[in-house]
Parts: sequence; structure tokens; C-alpha cells
Amino acid sequence: MDNGEYKVAEGIEYLIFGKGYIGTYLSEHLPNSYLCDTRVEFEPDIGFPIKNYKPRCVINCIGKTGNPNVDWCEDHKEETFFANVTIPTFMSSLCEKYGSHFINLGTGCVFESDTPLDDDAKPNFFGSFYSRTKAMVEELLLEDKLATTIRIRMPASSIDSQKNILTKISKYDNVTDIPNSITLLDDLVKAIPFIVNKEMYGTINLTHPHNTSIANLKSIMQQEYKVVGQEDLGIGARSNTLLTSRRMLDKGFEFSPFEETIKRYSKDLK
Repeated sequence: MDNGEYKVAEGIEYLIFGKGYIGTYLSEHLPNSYLCDTRVEFEPDIGFPIKNYKPRCVINCIGKTGNPNVDWCEDHKEETFFANVTIPTFMSSLCEKYGSHFINLGTGCVFESDTPLDDDAKPNFFGSFYSRTKAMVEELLLEDKLATTIRIRMPASSIDSQKNILTKISKYDNVTDIPNSITLLDDLVKAIPFIVNKEMYGTINLTHPHNTSIANLKSIMQQEYKVVGQEDLGIGARSNTLLTSRRMLDKGFEFSPFEETIKRYSKDLK
């Protein structure tokens, strides 16, 4: 592989890996960012860009969440483990070597809780292989001094994607009314420079202070629905999670207005 092929941009602050829903969104909305769209299969696919660019921050958006849902991961464990554990662990060690802040996109799906949990909470939901890999890498990254895990939950935006919770639930007639945390991608874009500038490491919950439910989102989006129990949906184990963004709020981070943002997203999707 020719190392020179990566020297195509200068002044990069944020080097993004993973050209899926969130990685693409960040590359389009985060100033001074560059999306490295090389398919990561070997160590040099990660090492060359980080070494050549020496970005202020590396953001890992690579991950297997399953298609059409996390049940896919149960039958594709090797691929899921490589994407969710091997890649971010190696990426973090390289960032520590070259002095770049490393941000890994984590998930709130490592918890099962009907009471709010803060940033220091340890994962307690292991009902799916996906959640077990995410819990594992979260613990491993605590050993790296320049690593941050941003826990997100039910990411929402105005982009039509099956990874967008608003797109996903628009196809549902039967939904639950169980309280859950949610992440607005507007907040994620603002949070990354905030976290890097304030040198915040470790685990960070980036979920909106306003908790919601699928039924509540459908109501805000003015869509018809019927509330049923989770056991009536005919799906595998799912976590229901309430997280508090204590660390972000304590540092003075301002979240987007909740209902107004959901309405705007819904309007743009239509």
C-alpha cells in the first residue's frame, strides 16, 4: 500500500473512520474533519492515516450494530468482534503513540435500567453479543490515557437512514412506551470539539436530559401508533436505558431544545 495516498488533505483536526450513518454525518457537519473511507481490514489501514495526518482527534465510527437489527450479530460474531473490539482497541493504542485524542462511539445499550445512570456506571446488560462486545471495549479503553468513549443511545437526525431512530420507528405501528434516553446528532457534532478542548477522557454519556419513549417520539412526529408491551413485539432481548449526562452538564455543555429539534428532524425527513 502506498503511504502517500493518504496525504490528500492538510489542517485536519478530526480524522473520522467509518463511512456509515454517523461517520458520514460528522464529516459533513464537523469543521476541519476528514472522513477516511478506506475499508479497515489490516493494521496499516489505521496506522498510515493517523501517522501521516497526526490529527488532533481520531473519531472511530466503525462498528457492527447488525442489519436489520442487533440479532444479526448473534450469527456473525467474528465480524462483530473484529469491528467492535479489535479495531477500536488497536486504534486507541496508535492514538496514544502519536498523541491524538481518541474518541470511540459507544452505546447506552450496555445498560438495563429504569433509574438514571451516570457516566461512571458499569455495564449491566449482556443479553446480546453486540452489547457484550461494546461493554468489553469500553472497559479496555479505560486503560488508555487519551481515550474517550462517548455513549450514545437511539441516535436521531434529519437523515433518512435505517440507523436513524426516527426513520426506523416511522415504519412501526405497534410501539412501546418505555422511557429511554436518546442522542440528537446536533448535540454530538457540538460535543466532540467541546470534549477535545476540555480534555475529557474516560466514559461520557451523551444523551439528552429529556428522556423519551418510542410512543412519545411518534406523538411528536404526529404519527399514528398503538402501545404494546415489549414482549408482544416478537424480537430478541433489548435494553431499556436511562442515562444522565452529568459530566457534560457539569462542564457547561448546552443541549439542543428537545421537542423543537425532533419536530425539525421529522419535517426534514418528510
